[in-house]
Amino acid sequence: MDKLELYNKFKEVPKNASKQFDNGSFKGTDINSMWRIKILTEQFGPCGIGWYYEIDKQWIEQPDEDTKLAFCNIKLYIKYEDDWSKPIIGTGGNKLVYKTNKGYLKSSDECYKMSLTDAIGNACKSLGIGADIYWETDKTKYENNSDDNNNYNNDSNNDKIISEKQQKLFFVKAKEKIDLAKEILKKYNYTDSKQIKVSDFNNILKELEG
Repeated sequence: MDKLELYNKFKEVPKNASKQFDNGSFKGTDINSMWRIKILTEQFGPCGIGWYYEIDKQWIEQPDEDTKLAFCNIKLYIKYEDDWSKPIIGTGGNKLVYKTNKGYLKSSDECYKMSLTDAIGNACKSLGIGADIYWETDKTKYENNSDDNNNYNNDSNNDKIISEKQQKLFFVKAKEKIDLAKEILKKYNYTDSKQIKVSDFNNILKELEG
């Protein structure tokens, strides 16, 4: 078997299955979730027969007093050449509660569904589904852009509060280390992540990852 057979089959995304987005915090290309389902079904058969997924874990994290994040871990299985695969892991997340720019709290009644969809998409990424999109941009919604990286080393920005994009990166790093994250914030005299200054951000991430 050609080791890239499935990858090469799945990598291209038709124009009608993708769209550009810019929500003010990050921008990129969104892949239609039903297109992924169509690809899995075309290649392996109907869901539950040729492929299926199991929800491994769903949970809520609260990185600060105004934010609650919903996360989901799944195991995706595919049947290929009469054999079932080992689990293909995917993790997804979305906001349950957050503070808007206008200062009021907003909640989402679809956050679990969206975190599940995100998890399936990330598992599919391991099969190469939509690979051309990820290859071209070489970024995910959790990465900093070049402007953010420049800000880290710009003395004039050191006293500024980190961007919402950087806050999202902190949330992702902290999602399975919430107690450690709280300890680190306390060490730097912060009560929540929205207070983090650019000058402290890199050091906080290093301690969180260490």
